[in-house]
Amino acid sequence: MKELNFDLLDGGFKFPVDLVMHRKKSLPEKILQFGEGNFLRGFVDWMVDTMNEQGLFNGSVVVVQPIEEGLVKVLNSQDGLYTLYLRGMQDGRIVEQKGIISSISRGINLYTDF
Repeated sequence: MKELNFDLLDGGFKFPVDLVMHRKKSLPEKILQFGEGNFLRGFVDWMVDTMNEQGLFNGSVVVVQPIEEGLVKVLNSQDGLYTLYLRGMQDGRIVEQKGIISSISRGINLYTDF
């Protein structure tokens, strides 16, 4: 399986599903976020990505890994990109949304990048 990163996307790789991608390689870093877990990435960073898409924020997130065994190494190898699959109810109907989130600019490991 190919690793998700900007080089893969620039190379014209076709995803098996229709994914929305927001190309934001150089947004200014405006948020320092302590933690890189699923909730923060799936909720907070998704909202930052949505605000960027709508032209309401224009900024990126720097993630600080608070525990020694975290996800920063993986996030950095993927240029901060990750996929998000949302499922839920909206206006009484089931909604499913797939996308590539690009609001994270980089990650810092407190144990190795001090």
